[in-house]
Amino acid sequence: RRVGLEGIAALAVWDGETWAGVGGGVSGGEVLAMAVVQEELYVAGSITEAGGIPIQGVAVWDSRAWRAVGIVKGSVSAMAVWGSMLIIGGRFSTVDAVPVDNVAKLASGRWARFDGGYGFDREVHSIAEVDGCIYFGGSFKNVTQRSADGALASINEVVHAARACRTESGAIGPVQGIQFLNGGSGPVRTVAAA
Repeated sequence: RRVGLEGIAALAVWDGETWAGVGGGVSGGEVLAMAVVQEELYVAGSITEAGGIPIQGVAVWDSRAWRAVGIVKGSVSAMAVWGSMLIIGGRFSTVDAVPVDNVAKLASGRWARFDGGYGFDREVHSIAEVDGCIYFGGSFKNVTQRSADGALASINEVVHAARACRTESGAIGPVQGIQFLNGGSGPVRTVAAA
């Protein structure tokens, strides 16, 4: 624990002067991803409780109380906001009994497969949105697609970083993080940490 963080359970907010806990905090593991969607804080990781409420994958804090957001079969390690949707990635096979491949979206309070039924054959480590496009980084080699009945197909060979607008591939190895760099007047460049 650091000075000023005593009694804070894994999650804290800074008000400009002091740190404070968030709704009793989270416990049972680490917070690996956070995102804000419409003024609500979503957290995920290896945590098993948020404010004393049992969770399996994702929890949300609405500034008054915590609540579980579905049941994830596996682990969530990345989140991003895309429009009004929350996109999650990690290593999981279902969310609320919906078959998915390591990526899912929460739209209008319901979990679903990512747009077009797309997913990845291995873990997603990072997700980022820029200019309306969503980027994924991870240890995956193939982009997958599930039909409405849940049937699975692999649709391409080697991909280490993909985005919903176009695919960027390379042999740099598993991508742990993605950020974007704009040199002022130049184009936005993708920076991937392997």
